[in-house]
Amino acid sequence: MRSLVDDPGTKLDDSDFLDFEVAFSSAVEGDTLKLKVFYEFLADVLKHGSKELLEQVWAGLPLRFAPVSNSELEVVLDTAALAQNEELVT
Repeated sequence: MRSLVDDPGTKLDDSDFLDFEVAFSSAVEGDTLKLKVFYEFLADVLKHGSKELLEQVWAGLPLRFAPVSNSELEVVLDTAALAQNEELVT
């Protein structure tokens, strides 16, 4: 994220990562960084407190997150807004 703040035009490579039960995918589209998380039991985890924790930890950041399905969560970060407000990442 630091490079997105220092140089908003920074290009990040798309990536995919698979752990034992969780898969992550990231991609940059224009001024947005998209992170997708795939986990079979994601709906249950979010329902039992993780959603509130994410909202608390990410409060004030220029992002939105929403479950796409019972097993997929998409997080979209507005990198242009992040670069304009450096105190968000310090």
